[in-house]
Amino acid sequence: VAPARMAIPMNSLPLQMDFTEDDSKSSKTPLIVTSMIKTKCQMEAAPGPGKIGSYKPQCDEQGRYMPMQCWHATGFCWCVDESGNPIQGSETRGRPDCRRGSRLG
Repeated sequence: VAPARMAIPMNSLPLQMDFTEDDSKSSKTPLIVTSMIKTKCQMEAAPGPGKIGSYKPQCDEQGRYMPMQCWHATGFCWCVDESGNPIQGSETRGRPDCRRGSRLG
């Protein structure tokens, strides 16, 4: 039986280290590599197999969903909430008004 292949490359996982009893007495905090941690939006937008021509969300600098999402291959755009869920009735060809806090239609 062949070993199972991991879905995530090992070099994309954050580094971790073992702690000893002596470490728990010190005031040092473990180092967390934040550049490796990706948001849901960033993971969905990442290139990968089978994604050519498919919809990829647009994320801001902090990795949050942009209020307006567009699938450029189709010409359609729509508004989303902070979790990336489409706001009903906002889909249109062109650019809808997706300012956060404003009411649509």
